[in-house]
Amino acid sequence: LSLRVIVDAIKVRPGDVLDLGKLESALGVLAADYRRLGYLDARLSPPVVRDLPDTNSGRPLADLVLEIDAGPEVSVRIKGNSAIPTREILGDAEILEELGSGPGVLTELRDRIVARYEKRGYFAAQIAVAARKTPDDRRKEVLVSIREGDRATVATVAFPGNTALEHGDLIARIHESVEAELAEDAE
Repeated sequence: LSLRVIVDAIKVRPGDVLDLGKLESALGVLAADYRRLGYLDARLSPPVVRDLPDTNSGRPLADLVLEIDAGPEVSVRIKGNSAIPTREILGDAEILEELGSGPGVLTELRDRIVARYEKRGYFAAQIAVAARKTPDDRRKEVLVSIREGDRATVATVAFPGNTALEHGDLIARIHESVEAELAEDAE
């Protein structure tokens, strides 16, 4: 971001009273702006306030130093999905905007996608999530590679310990709940 945009975002100009509470809030908004622009790993260090020698004005003065590391511009690329729409997987990838694209977050993203596939019956789905940077460190790509495999089918339905309902009634209720779940997924 340009210096003008940053100064406008933090709402602090020479001569203003320094309110660190308001500054902290403004820095949170500025960090969100970076992430919205695709700089998911942007880091804003806590502000450093350096006292200056007293001047003839009689008021204490300070320099405010804000260190900003925008990091690389991050994009997400997904390949191999056909059973689950890309928009749903990108919805899972919104965690990157919140937490960045570090190794722990990539593992969380993978786990979310695995859970989404398992919910739809793809228990053998293989999901790999990795990140790579360009040599100049200006761009980073998060790659999501998916091998869906076959969808599982039910071989048998058993209800050990059931004494309250007839076997046929239980199967009917399962069918109804599965149909309701599938209808929700379709929406």
